[in-house]
Amino acid sequence: MQPKAYTPKKRKSRQAAVLPLMLLFIGLLFVMYLVFPKEPGKRMGPSAYDGLVISEIMASNTFAVPDENGMFNDWLEIHNGTGRDLDLEDVSLTNRNQKITFAFPSYPLKADDRVIVFASGRYQLDPGMPFHGKFKITAAGDHLFMYDPEMYLIDDVATPSMTTDTSYQLKYVDTNGKKVYETTTFYSPGYENTEAGHAAYRSANSVERGALILNEICPAPRTGLTDEDNDRPDWVELRNTTHQPISLAGFFLSNNERKPMKWRFPEEAVIPANEYYLVFCSGKDKVQQNGVPHTNFSISAEKAVLELNDSYGRLVDRISIENVPKDYSVGRNSTGAWELFAVPTPGRGNDGARQ
Repeated sequence: MQPKAYTPKKRKSRQAAVLPLMLLFIGLLFVMYLVFPKEPGKRMGPSAYDGLVISEIMASNTFAVPDENGMFNDWLEIHNGTGRDLDLEDVSLTNRNQKITFAFPSYPLKADDRVIVFASGRYQLDPGMPFHGKFKITAAGDHLFMYDPEMYLIDDVATPSMTTDTSYQLKYVDTNGKKVYETTTFYSPGYENTEAGHAAYRSANSVERGALILNEICPAPRTGLTDEDNDRPDWVELRNTTHQPISLAGFFLSNNERKPMKWRFPEEAVIPANEYYLVFCSGKDKVQQNGVPHTNFSISAEKAVLELNDSYGRLVDRISIENVPKDYSVGRNSTGAWELFAVPTPGRGNDGARQ
């Protein structure tokens, strides 16, 4: 039997069937080209985020920049150099190519302002508190990325190996648009990347020695002040010796020398100039409706140490008490020396009757 002759018509029908598929594939490639430009992740043309940059990074934060809990986590700073106010909502950060590790909530960042994100391994997205992202920054060298809400790359920084408490700062952008970074010990989170910015940061986060002091302690009250639960907890009084108000945000009280950051003052706590601030040491760890806070510890009248520490864990003031009688307080006299008082004076000068 002779084989059937090849029929070109069937070949044409196959070509006709394949042609629409090829056109569809080419169309998809074209769409992908538009959505994913030649340089992956980069937006073609101008963007509202041009000028928003990762401006400073610290990958081994040991004792340099504490967070709101007095912990020393890695961190990075973002600078708004767009020339206009910008809402950072859904701007995201990561040091992984396939996973976003932090995304901003709605957060207005003014032109030329900066915002810090701590790389603590946990999320903190409340705009009223310092931001935290669920990632860490490797001190041996890392690569950080920042994306806009549509997942186009805004900025990225490859960090070198960094030693303890040094930062990688953006110093300037050259005429070719290249960002120039330097490693420095003059870290300046929230301030310009200069030595002056470093000094401004340190000045804003420190208090002159003797400006804020422990002024009076009552470890076993049986009469006098009651809290909102009608209890009579132990209490401590602080004094602002200056003519300027002092914010207590970032300060800590502790009755344990090994845990200097045991209890943190409320963010809104402020001592007016030459005034006093009362804290109940009840162990209740709350803030009353009238604004008086309670610590998470109490004070022993038999023997106790009370410390006031700043946000770096540095000792600001300290008092050691022992065998204080019931209803007595220990306070500073007019010379600054500690004395025993038979009549405690919370919220006032220590002019009570002495023992």
